[in-house]
Amino acid sequence: RSVFSKEYQARSDIELLYLRLKGKLHAAGQINQRFKQKAKHIHKNQDKYI
Repeated sequence: RSVFSKEYQARSDIELLYLRLKGKLHAAGQINQRFKQKAKHIHKNQDKYI
């Protein structure tokens, strides 16, 4: 029984790590999107920035 609960604990830890990583990847993706949009905007309005 204790072996089973240990295994279960380890599995839930891994799932938590996975979810956290997925959240970080999602956040990074959003930042990347924003950066791309900004770069596109600057590219379109180059003459203003130069």
